[in-house]
Amino acid sequence: MKHLQEFCPKNGGLLGLNVNRGAAIKIRLRQPHDRNSFYPYEEHILGTMVHELTHMVEGSHSSRFYKLMDELHDEVDRDISGMRSYPSASFI
Repeated sequence: MKHLQEFCPKNGGLLGLNVNRGAAIKIRLRQPHDRNSFYPYEEHILGTMVHELTHMVEGSHSSRFYKLMDELHDEVDRDISGMRSYPSASFI
């Protein structure tokens, strides 16, 4: 991935976009109705990021896409759980 960008599309339901299999990944960070209100990190932003990263391997929303996305979510969950055991990881 070369560029990670915040974006605010007019379509309030669009949460993320993967451009050319990772040339850029764009994530909606803020609520569409309130530009000063951010979405929750783990419940929204991280999940959208994993979804868009999955598109680097699988372009369509096929069964292979969802299988890989589930595997990536599991890996992220393990990494986050491991990081919580470190005192310096209080930002998570």
